[in-house]
Amino acid sequence: MARRDLFDKIGMFSEELYVHEDSELWNRVSNHYKLGFIPQVLGVYHWQEGAEHITSPKYRRKFIDEGRKYLRIYRQNKERPLTPEEEKSCEDSEKIINDLEKDLNK
Repeated sequence: MARRDLFDKIGMFSEELYVHEDSELWNRVSNHYKLGFIPQVLGVYHWQEGAEHITSPKYRRKFIDEGRKYLRIYRQNKERPLTPEEEKSCEDSEKIINDLEKDLNK
């Protein structure tokens, strides 16, 4: 949960993104507020792949393009230099995206 004034300050979900819009929002929140971590499982997300899922072969190009877009926005929105861990995570993600694209182009 969050107070309404949080969204007045940082904005709403990015309409530029088709996927990762929730992660991008919380990245912007973390630029202004300290976030906490609760170690207990409070919810379960059920992910069932199907013909219409974003990771399916039908949508693979969209998934790749959205991943690259998310990483670009992530880097642009950081209000401080990336930490070495953040930079490594971005590099690892870019490698995975590039590997997916190679598989797509086979």
